[in-house]
Amino acid sequence: MKRIAGLLQQMPAVISAGSHSLRCAAAEEAFPPLNGNDDWRHRRLLQQALALAQQAIQKDAADIYRTIENALDDTAARLLNQGILDDVHDAPARRILVTDFLTELTGGHRPKPRTVTLLLGRPAVKEFLAQQKSAAKSEAQQALPL
Repeated sequence: MKRIAGLLQQMPAVISAGSHSLRCAAAEEAFPPLNGNDDWRHRRLLQQALALAQQAIQKDAADIYRTIENALDDTAARLLNQGILDDVHDAPARRILVTDFLTELTGGHRPKPRTVTLLLGRPAVKEFLAQQKSAAKSEAQQALPL
């Protein structure tokens, strides 16, 4: 069971699953019953392995995001250097893109809203967004004849 839990812990589909039912589906797809029948013992073992894997995944995610939050300026620089926020002018879209960026950066671990907010609040990101807003305002003024 611990071996299966270890394998589940490393599966991107299990790591990034947003709900328990999605994790179960990914685990069942990866480890179907040997005889193909609905076997309650198999399901029970898989549930136990998944519970162990989930504990490890949560610990891994906490460790990874603690590291990211301790180096927010570096993460903000990566975000800006990759152009993730270029041409995005509304807050909800920025939050979605930053969430996707962090999820990819961490190998599938979804960030907590706190981490997204902290990253968007970094001085470099705020300065970039202010410049972006100023440029958009300038473009809009040039487009309007006075």
